[in-house]
Amino acid sequence: MSSKEVNEEILLYTPENDTTSIDEASLNNITAKITQSKKWKQRYKIFCIYDNKILGINDYSGKTIKKFWVNLVHIDPSPSLERFISWKSYLIALLFLATGVLLVTHKAFNLLTNVRFHYQTSVAVSLMTLAILLSLYAAYRSINELKFCTSHGQVAVFSMFRNSPNKKHYKAFLKQLITAIKTAKSKDFYNQSEQLAVELGEHRRLKNEGILSTDDYNKAKSNIMQCH
Repeated sequence: MSSKEVNEEILLYTPENDTTSIDEASLNNITAKITQSKKWKQRYKIFCIYDNKILGINDYSGKTIKKFWVNLVHIDPSPSLERFISWKSYLIALLFLATGVLLVTHKAFNLLTNVRFHYQTSVAVSLMTLAILLSLYAAYRSINELKFCTSHGQVAVFSMFRNSPNKKHYKAFLKQLITAIKTAKSKDFYNQSEQLAVELGEHRRLKNEGILSTDDYNKAKSNIMQCH
């Protein structure tokens, strides 16, 4: 093994850096809390910041419930915004629009040839109106999520619904969350090797709890090993 190669087991084998569990009883003050929902998707999320260092998350999706904890010291304070678009609705809207345009074109051709089909105009206008309404509906139903990744592993650990429950409360909580992440990092006195060991242990814990997939864990492990 070269000096640049680091074995995962060696990196993890540091008792004082063990992050395999978080004692819920040791969590004291709730710094901030927010409840988010996408009722039409049957999605609910509850976020609680404890002592400006731990984030508790309850994620309800239909009948599935995920409850887990995240050490904020391992989170990148610069989240990324992602939009999940309902392409099915947009394709239907495009079909309506194309049909309407064809009817209008056919109507114009019939007028030029002195053949009248009065109903075509109303049908074409109706289809194009439906296409516009369906496009607006698809945009409304699309999900904007703010994804938070780990600092060195660079895999998404949790996400928030943008502007839920409303823009004011969302922005206030987001500000507190980012401040808590920066505060947690400012109190981290580990050296780089210890930081990487702690973060890798955090990824392993989340994988064992079913929060991270094996692929995400392997990706995070690879990224962390490259930083060592």
